[in-house]
Amino acid sequence: MTVRILVAEDEEIMRVTVLDHLRDQGWKIDGAINGTEALALVKKNNYNLIISDIRMPGMGGEKLLAEVKRIAPR
Repeated sequence: MTVRILVAEDEEIMRVTVLDHLRDQGWKIDGAINGTEALALVKKNNYNLIISDIRMPGMGGEKLLAEVKRIAPR
């Protein structure tokens, strides 16, 4: 089974650092610059784990995770 991870982080240096580190460890990773972009990815893909910043412009992490639980409860 391939584990797929989504990282939602608005600060580019943090997002790139986390994405690079996880990719180096062999994980299948996608990145989003905000909650809105992350939610669009969740609607297209199945993720086993979402790592999200709490404070992001537009849709923050708490709202993102509430929406994810609503549309993809598994």
